[in-house]
Amino acid sequence: MTKLWPLICDNRRYSIRDGNACLFWKDQWCEGNSFLELNFNPNNILVSAYAIVKMLSKENEEWNIPLLQNILPPTILSSILAVPHPEMSLGSGIMIWNGEDSGRFSIKSAYAILANEKAWVSPIPWSIIWKWKGPENYKFHFWKASHDRLLTNGRKISWGLRNPDCPFCPGIEETTLHVLRGCPRASQIWNRILFLSEKDIVFNMDLFSWLRKSIERDWGWIQRGYWLTFFLTTLYFLWLWRNKTVGEEDFVYPVNHYVILLKKMHEI
Repeated sequence: MTKLWPLICDNRRYSIRDGNACLFWKDQWCEGNSFLELNFNPNNILVSAYAIVKMLSKENEEWNIPLLQNILPPTILSSILAVPHPEMSLGSGIMIWNGEDSGRFSIKSAYAILANEKAWVSPIPWSIIWKWKGPENYKFHFWKASHDRLLTNGRKISWGLRNPDCPFCPGIEETTLHVLRGCPRASQIWNRILFLSEKDIVFNMDLFSWLRKSIERDWGWIQRGYWLTFFLTTLYFLWLWRNKTVGEEDFVYPVNHYVILLKKMHEI
């Protein structure tokens, strides 16, 4: 167990919940933020070295994006905005283990990490997707997303595109995970539908784990037997509406997106 302790420290993170028990710079609480402290500027008078996460949100409990943009580079900011903002109703933060999708520590997963094996990560059960009686373009879109092949602005950088930003989030790199979960256009939907007990887990998963687990189990308040249909429908339309926003001058992003998605789900 002594041998495992450094590994345990590197693979645990905070679920921030109300944001009062977690240090913004020093605690690990979002994907990849073991490097967050490296971005701390001692001359920065905006956010102190021992600021709690709650201090980086507004009174309405949303992330204070202008403040975050002043102290962090876009790539790290994108990871932070993929995490649900602090909510007082959720209570004090807790520690979560990265080695299991459930967030619960196990000796087996710890030794698997130590041996550089991800035995607990199974491949996507494609039979579930292919047997699903829905539109083929929804299935193909899921396949592209799971292989990180959506033509996001972040991916187009390698093609010579100068601006990697999300069309809706200036200063934040557009990645597949950002489009489908981290962008406020997406996170509003998931926050509304997800079980409260599952939000900590879902919003801290990497892209592949999130997609895989989301077709294996129900994460949210949706009519029994309809979760997979709602999930695939939402992924498809988030990308469709993003592309229409970029490519069609007269397109207006739907305000009642949740209602539209439920309607589309029941049409299948």
